[in-house]
Amino acid sequence: MLNRAVMTIVLGWLLCCDEFVCHRDDDVENNWPENLYPGDRHSSAADSLRNGRHVRGDNHPSTKVFDDQVREIRSALSRGERVGDLA
Repeated sequence: MLNRAVMTIVLGWLLCCDEFVCHRDDDVENNWPENLYPGDRHSSAADSLRNGRHVRGDNHPSTKVFDDQVREIRSALSRGERVGDLA
């Protein structure tokens, strides 16, 4: 909530309930005004990906299908193989 207060009081941005306060460095503890900007859930997710906080693919601890396997499956599907056969 501190970040929303900084956005409103210091930067003069009045945020709607569906707007987020995004952090340029993806550090939620860094509430300096120059680090904050208004965004939505998409821009917040993009920040997380860009800054390396959101793990995906082989790096995710719960992955069940690895990146190479995904590429093979997509290639097979594009060649017309059936999903049931691939399963």
